[in-house]
Amino acid sequence: MKNLHHIALATVVVSVVATTATPVRAEGTAELGVNGRVQNSTVLLIDIVTIGERISWRGQGTLTVTPPGGGLPFVLLNNTQSLGLLATGTYSAQMSATQDVANFDITVVTGVGAGTPVDGGRLHSVQWNLAINSRTQATALNHSFYVRVGGGAPDKDAVIDVDFAGLNGNFHRFGMNSTGVSGRTDGRSGDGGSSFAPEFPLYLNPPAVRLGGVLTPTISDLAFFADPDEQSCSVVESGVGGVFKLTTNAI
Repeated sequence: MKNLHHIALATVVVSVVATTATPVRAEGTAELGVNGRVQNSTVLLIDIVTIGERISWRGQGTLTVTPPGGGLPFVLLNNTQSLGLLATGTYSAQMSATQDVANFDITVVTGVGAGTPVDGGRLHSVQWNLAINSRTQATALNHSFYVRVGGGAPDKDAVIDVDFAGLNGNFHRFGMNSTGVSGRTDGRSGDGGSSFAPEFPLYLNPPAVRLGGVLTPTISDLAFFADPDEQSCSVVESGVGGVFKLTTNAI
């Protein structure tokens, strides 16, 4: 499967505030467990909801963070946090190293000093790359991803809890889309050479930006046509096929 990589054309190291306190609502090893070793090929995404919120980083190596719209990236060292951020939206982040030690943590905080961790999930990716380096039951994964999908209208969405308890394939690439593994139509997974197109964001906790209120769809004007241009009569002929057309309020 094809990995996604974020390439920063220019980076700068900005002033950071060192912190030794451990946030109570950390996102990382706290959810993935000690066996969920995140690979640095994973493109991390972080939601900033309120201006002034800060990103706290703890882990191996550095974290390069790029603002929404591709602004100038900044680099966080281990056990540091950013200054107050001046833009809301989704920030992308790239780790310099694979997280082989169980201390991986990205937390959005408010306030001064160590700060207060915000409520709701902020950390996500469209493709999580994890290496377990083992296939034993003792090292199997035991966590959920919270997948944010469309709710049928621009102001609605749904969050799906996908539980991978007991899964262990040594190396995992987690992603979700509307069509499945490329080249398959049976809904099944593929081997190590398979590929897929990531589509939906996978959060470590229920996302703070979720809207809720899934739309109940309505259907009307259902009709069958023997060809897509609706030029022939609406009858079914064996071996010819046709198309069904309808009107719905869902998108």
